[in-house]
Amino acid sequence: FNISLYKNKKILNMKNKLIEKPTLISDLNLDNIGQYLLFDEICQNSAKQFCTYLLKANTLNIDVNMFINSPGGSCTAGFAIVDFMEASRVKVNTRAIGQICSMGFIIFIAGEKGKRLMSPNTTIMSHNFTGGSWGKAHELFARNDHFKELNERCIAHYLKHTTCTKKQIKEMFLGTTDLYLTPKECLKYGICDKIADPWEV
Repeated sequence: FNISLYKNKKILNMKNKLIEKPTLISDLNLDNIGQYLLFDEICQNSAKQFCTYLLKANTLNIDVNMFINSPGGSCTAGFAIVDFMEASRVKVNTRAIGQICSMGFIIFIAGEKGKRLMSPNTTIMSHNFTGGSWGKAHELFARNDHFKELNERCIAHYLKHTTCTKKQIKEMFLGTTDLYLTPKECLKYGICDKIADPWEV
């Protein structure tokens, strides 16, 4: 959202449609201009909030700028967000600020190609997922099979949304230690499309 888009008593949303300008900044409804802030852990609640928002954006036919500042969280909740983003009829442009770690990183790269922006001071971290289980032997075997499937799902996601090879993904993003990247390295590996001011439209 750019303050320069104000036109008299009206404001342009991302589809260049004029809507009424709020009288006070506190009256500004970010929903109407396609802005969403994901400043939280990725969990059932944050996934529900975003998916509800994206349903509304699709109904209103408004493209979305999704600002992400997240330490990560649940794989299942994160992939629920990813599935909604990829099925969306409107564009979801991702903006990384602060930090995009773990599942926050996975959500970021699922943004609209060419519109995944990263601010210069963003902290980027990827690692293999963490999980655990207990129970009877057959339950543990089933859980282990699920972990293998989840690992393959992550690899497929990275292959789809970056320029990295499967070998690079296994060694770097899903290795035995946390991987920290700079925004410039993210450009190199096709993780982001541009390093820029997060306000850029």
